[in-house]
Amino acid sequence: MKQPPGLTQQDLNLPPDAEQRKVQACAFAVAVCFAVLVSAALAALGFARLRTACSIQLQQTIDLNNAPRASLLRLPGIGTGRAAAIIEYRRNYNIERPSSKPFGSAQDLQKLKGFGPRTVENISPWLRFQGE
Repeated sequence: MKQPPGLTQQDLNLPPDAEQRKVQACAFAVAVCFAVLVSAALAALGFARLRTACSIQLQQTIDLNNAPRASLLRLPGIGTGRAAAIIEYRRNYNIERPSSKPFGSAQDLQKLKGFGPRTVENISPWLRFQGE
């Protein structure tokens, strides 16, 4: 690194490369602060999007006993984990009792882990069952 005219490393009381290390440390600190701010902004946008109520627009009700994964995912509060739980429950139920259907009403969903009364109440309007 070039020295200002008339000054030497001894005049500055800095060992060689110490000034460069200071500059690098400051640049690193600025980069970390920038990364933290950008991350916080992106996280805030993501959380804001989660809070936004999404309306479900199904053109017909879903037969819980036969609905594919894509249809289950359109139900409010049903993500990939709950959809997989429904499909797995249907598969196991059909192996044990092939002549009957796993779900006779929305309340039967409460047999599955992670499905409480509130979830059942929220998705009931979009479900149909045999005999309805």
